[in-house]
Amino acid sequence: MKNKSQGFGLAEWGHVATIIIAVLALTISVWTLKENRDFNRLSFKPFLVLTSYITNLERSDGIYVTNNGTGPAIIKKFELFVRDKKVRTENLNVFAEDLAKYGNIGDIQIIISNISNGSVLRKDASQYIFVLANKSTNLTMEHMERFSNLIRDTRVTIEYDSFYGESFKKSQDDFSVPIVLP
Repeated sequence: MKNKSQGFGLAEWGHVATIIIAVLALTISVWTLKENRDFNRLSFKPFLVLTSYITNLERSDGIYVTNNGTGPAIIKKFELFVRDKKVRTENLNVFAEDLAKYGNIGDIQIIISNISNGSVLRKDASQYIFVLANKSTNLTMEHMERFSNLIRDTRVTIEYDSFYGESFKKSQDDFSVPIVLP
């Protein structure tokens, strides 16, 4: 019979070692998960860029938003202002009416984006905010000047989140573009 007062035997030390190894493995696993999440949070951030184009051969004339970041952008709030008057964006028909009213665009036809709260812009994706619809028709210099003035008088504000819930805001009101006819 074994005397309990003699201390731990080899079997007891084996159990203690097993418990210590299990706790260390669990600690390392939790630490690895946290580090991986931090790495992903830092590595997969959206970065929105607003750009305007006039008579660019690659795309239609207008204002575009592009996600140049490494992760998707989840749009929380999208606001458009023309001459410091907010253009309502929740309804495309109302948006077109406001844009025509504030922008003094006359007979220029514009295609309007469907960007809305909750939209997702994936990495390397580009979406127009509004573009010139009748580019294929012969537009006069006056049409192009009016459209260019509309772009210059536009301010866009976009609040967005990363996949990990980090909040960002992009606001731009300097859309100075030269008029270049082909």
